[in-house]
Amino acid sequence: MRWLCIILYLNSICGFSQKILNVHYYSLFGKYKTYQFYNNQVLHYKLKGQFRYHANKVVNMQDSLILFDNEKTIKLNDIKALKVPGIKLNYILYNSALGFFESEVFYHFMFNTAKVVTEQGAMVTGIIMAAGVVASFIQDKHIYITAKSAIRITELDFQNIAK
Repeated sequence: MRWLCIILYLNSICGFSQKILNVHYYSLFGKYKTYQFYNNQVLHYKLKGQFRYHANKVVNMQDSLILFDNEKTIKLNDIKALKVPGIKLNYILYNSALGFFESEVFYHFMFNTAKVVTEQGAMVTGIIMAAGVVASFIQDKHIYITAKSAIRITELDFQNIAK
């Protein structure tokens, strides 16, 4: 028990607070939401005047700067949008459409039917592929930095809060 107390005490002396990138925004339906990014997390961002997203690993955050692992630094004012990747549902749908099409061709080939591909099978495959295309657009959360949203870096250093 004494060793546990010593280890916890030494850990509290050597420990430090982690900086957090807080993004406060309003969703599509007007609900106030908050999202947080931490150090060693991949940040997908779009800068003002650019059309594509960049993805870099966050190493350090300062007052208004974010430092990445490739020694690139950006200011918070230059960020136009952030993207939070979701589950990759479109790949699951694409693979299931391909698997359904292969199984139908295999079934008709094995039982030697007149048509190798039926209209119903092609329609089901097309519907699953269309669902994959729709899922590729809605699977990621896009946060646009506007006048209503706020992006700031906070450091939860409770030990030095009164100083």
